[in-house]
Amino acid sequence: AGTDTFRYVTPATLASSQSKQGYSDDLPSSAATNWTILATTHLLGTGPFIVQTYEVSGGAQVFMDVEIATNGDITFRTGASSSIGQFRCNILKVN
Repeated sequence: AGTDTFRYVTPATLASSQSKQGYSDDLPSSAATNWTILATTHLLGTGPFIVQTYEVSGGAQVFMDVEIATNGDITFRTGASSSIGQFRCNILKVN
């Protein structure tokens, strides 16, 4: 007999669902004033999303321009060049 994962929550299906709800990374990967996290990188689809950025060094939230393309790519823009890994980005998929 097989397993019915359509109607029942199992530890495996719950873990799989939760792991697909968010993405975090330090950015940028090179000094820049803007950078993009591709949908093929975060694997969260096309949204909607909640996006937050923080300073890695102190943990303070940083507000910057964030643009979410219809294909799910997320572009961040700052007014000044940022150093490698200066910010921590958290992306949460909202269902």
